[in-house]
Amino acid sequence: MRTLLQVRKHWMLSVAVLLVCSIAMPAFAQNPADFYVAVDGNDNWSGKLARPNDAGTDGPFATITRARDAVRALKAGGGLKKSLTVLLHGGLYTQNECVTFGPEDSGTDQYSITYAAAPGEKVILSGGRKITGWHKGEGNLWTAQIPAVKNGDGYFRQLF
Repeated sequence: MRTLLQVRKHWMLSVAVLLVCSIAMPAFAQNPADFYVAVDGNDNWSGKLARPNDAGTDGPFATITRARDAVRALKAGGGLKKSLTVLLHGGLYTQNECVTFGPEDSGTDQYSITYAAAPGEKVILSGGRKITGWHKGEGNLWTAQIPAVKNGDGYFRQLF
């Protein structure tokens, strides 16, 4: 049989856990970011939802460039009134152009602008291009024509 002291300790521990959960849960329920980017996103969406909604009518942006432009518009519309966070969900983001950030993309003395991978997720920004049209040559040699390189309009430093 439990003593009154054991019951009291158990009750106090239960109240403490309940109190911590009631304080912490609203913080977890809130969106930790102002904008989201995901490989299954859409640049016509608001970017304010972490994942696409059930109707498929709103969700995260598809590109970091679109998120950057949304942050710029928010800043231009009245300046920063709080720190902003853009979270990128895990995945491979193929970049067709260089993503550039300038002074207009900086925070202020009071408020920061942060671009980060979502917690526990791996984000890869790649400017790589897929080379197709490989043909087997003599022995172990394989070749492919890359029109941009052949025309002098491009080059590459790595092949993997």
